[in-house]
Amino acid sequence: MKQIGLLVLLSLHAACACQPVTAAAPVSTRDTSAQYKAAVGIIVPGSMGSGVLLDSYTVLTAAHVVDGQDVALIVYGDVEVIALVEARDEVNDLARLKLSAPIETMPTTIGAVPTLGSEICVAAVVPQKRHRCGEVQPDAEAPGDIVHNIITEPGNSGSGVYNMSGELVGIATHLWQCNATGQICGGKATSLFGRSIVP
Repeated sequence: MKQIGLLVLLSLHAACACQPVTAAAPVSTRDTSAQYKAAVGIIVPGSMGSGVLLDSYTVLTAAHVVDGQDVALIVYGDVEVIALVEARDEVNDLARLKLSAPIETMPTTIGAVPTLGSEICVAAVVPQKRHRCGEVQPDAEAPGDIVHNIITEPGNSGSGVYNMSGELVGIATHLWQCNATGQICGGKATSLFGRSIVP
């Protein structure tokens, strides 16, 4: 069954008329190159999102990016690697993927849950490679939620959220609507500190 899914995934990717997904690169004046090199694109049938290389074989993303799929295509610059979904935490919208071949990268360090008002940055690959920075906001609905005022777009789901020490503190999950009119004021993320899905 997984071989059939893989063939379908590869044929859908080959027929895709979308823009190529490339690894994220910094666009601010901060020296953030090390952590942003860990950003990857994730392609599954009908959907694209972002993810983070934890090490040469492990990717973290939002669970809804892989939305019930067992196989995904990981894109890192010109490198494309098939990955299997190894674990899901649907409650916290997290998924861990195992690459079929290594992508050389520096190991990613997990940081503590950021405090209210602290500065964080999101490194996205989809819809285009970029990182943006902002501050943690007070509207978290549950322990471990991170709400921020960083401009967030569809495709940013699964992106890494970093503190100013370059530690990965969360995975981007949703847009943040900050008032009754549905105005988008930033995004939400799930913190990673102490989560069992993080190896």
